[in-house]
Amino acid sequence: MELITVKSFDQPIQAHLCKSRLQDAGIPVFLFDENMTSVAPFHTIHLGGVRLKVPEERVADAIKIIEELDNSQYTNEEGEPVKCPECGSENLHSGINDAKGLKRVWNIVSIILFGIFAPFTETKYECKDCGQRFERP
Repeated sequence: MELITVKSFDQPIQAHLCKSRLQDAGIPVFLFDENMTSVAPFHTIHLGGVRLKVPEERVADAIKIIEELDNSQYTNEEGEPVKCPECGSENLHSGINDAKGLKRVWNIVSIILFGIFAPFTETKYECKDCGQRFERP
């Protein structure tokens, strides 16, 4: 059984959410380099992220489900679609980590002094159309 990489993720939690959805559809799923990206997050780019692999014969099914997940609409607590405050688009990414100001400084200091990445970030949306980052409404 040959395994084919169908998607890679920057964060393990994103990979696990996708893995759960594929497993619910009866597709065997395997994650590669999950632990390395958790222990050494700055090596994620070199490793290619957390790689989600499926058996070769299930690639088409997996890609279809992943595309449905990627194209799903984000909603707020009232069930209304989340829109970009800049351009009004509903074409968004979620799970973007952003650190600014003092939080960014603390991240750099923790890396230099302790060799670890401190999670001083905020999760935001990013518009796929205009690139605007904004907090959850």
